[in-house]
Amino acid sequence: MDFHYFYDMWGLRGCLGNSSNTVDAEMSVLRYRIEQVRMKERSNTRSNLIHGWNYRPGYDVVKKKPSMLLTSIQLASIVGRTVGLVFFSGSLCIFLVSLIFHHGQIK
Repeated sequence: MDFHYFYDMWGLRGCLGNSSNTVDAEMSVLRYRIEQVRMKERSNTRSNLIHGWNYRPGYDVVKKKPSMLLTSIQLASIVGRTVGLVFFSGSLCIFLVSLIFHHGQIK
């Protein structure tokens, strides 16, 4: 992409002008973006009056922890059953193969 595209995108084409000093233009874009972030943070702190993460309304950490614990237990049980099924089916196959070979040796 063209260097001038970003300045047009941010509406700061005039900052670049005819100057060959791109550092000044980049600094002005950086200042502009920092100011936008500050304004956004101010609006968030005014609306929530809580510093830190802005959780969506209705999000309750106390209710979320038991839910996460239950999900973890369910995942562990699925993994445990899968590993158990693999060992059981492997043991069953080994038993059947040894039974067939043993039956073949008897005759």
